[in-house]
Amino acid sequence: MSAVLNGNVLTVTFEDDNWKTEQPTIITSVVDSSSGFYSDNVWTYDGKNVLRSGAIGNSSTSQTVINFTLTTDGSVELNYKVSSENNYDWFYILIDDTQVVKKSGTSVSEFIVYSQELSAGEHSITLKYTKDGSSSVGSDCGAIGYLKLTGV
Repeated sequence: MSAVLNGNVLTVTFEDDNWKTEQPTIITSVVDSSSGFYSDNVWTYDGKNVLRSGAIGNSSTSQTVINFTLTTDGSVELNYKVSSENNYDWFYILIDDTQVVKKSGTSVSEFIVYSQELSAGEHSITLKYTKDGSSSVGSDCGAIGYLKLTGV
């Protein structure tokens, strides 16, 4: 199973795209752009596929929005990795429409952990990868290895 609820913590992994339908009602919706993020083995985390940006052409964007509800104050934690044309193609993470990560380049060899405290209520995580008008470098994508929600 891709989503595991343990007490007040929901951990989501991405070994397949079933995570979008398997999760408890904590994740209220997942909204993909025309080329949304999907389960893939471009990298693996703990031996499992990651959620990577969709295949896009130049001057395009891949985006997925994950909406969720915390019943108590808690947090969000995820790890990410990017391989792109430095300073031209970008991987973004937004929490409640506020940009918290903007990364490009191929120097990131390990997953980087990001966490943030959140109050009880409805929230969203936006994963976005954008390409400029030319060139492809590296794996040309951004990805997350897991998503952990505390306060569910």
